[in-house]
Formats: sequence, structure tokens, C-alpha cells
Amino acid sequence: MIIFTLLLERNYSIKQSELQATNIANRFSLQQKNMLDDIERLARYIAQQESKHDELLTTCPNYFELFKSLYNNVANIGMIDLQGNVSCATSGQVKNIADSNLKCITFRRL
Repeated sequence: MIIFTLLLERNYSIKQSELQATNIANRFSLQQKNMLDDIERLARYIAQQESKHDELLTTCPNYFELFKSLYNNVANIGMIDLQGNVSCATSGQVKNIADSNLKCITFRRL
């Protein structure tokens, strides 16, 4: 009887551990999805705002810093031209993107 009880407890513990791991993975997945949704909203907003300008701004607009302060998972927001020259970055770094090993996402006006 003791062995049977121990086996049942072991199986229950394994199932609980699996359930806990699944819950953690689901929470992490939801957090990642929310971050991607935030980035998409920012990209759409920036595209709408910047489409009103004929030339790329040379300083970061105020809403860059505002967005960065609202979302603590955002480390840097910036703008680059087609040659990779950084025109503004909230981190203060203005290294030419084309000369680095960084990969970046570019958006074009629709």
C-alpha cells in the first residue's frame, strides 16, 4: 500500500510540475506578444507622424522619450536614413548602422 501511495504522489507531483512549467511558458508567451504589439503600435504611430515631414528629423521627437518612459522594456528608439546614418537615438549612440553588425528593421511608407 505504501509503494502504491508513493507512486501516486510521484505521478501527482510530476503532473503539477508540468502544469506549472506550462503556466510559466504561457505567461512568458503572453508577455512577448504584448511587447510585440507595443512595438507594432509604436511603428505605426511613428510612420504616421514621420509621413508628415518631407525630410527625416535630425533630433528625436518628444514622443520617442515618452514612449520609452512608458514601456520599460524599450532600450532605444531611433531613426536611420537609407544609408544607415543615425539621425536620432534615445540612447544617445549615433553609430552608423551600416558599419556595424547590427540587424535592423526598416519600414517604408505605404
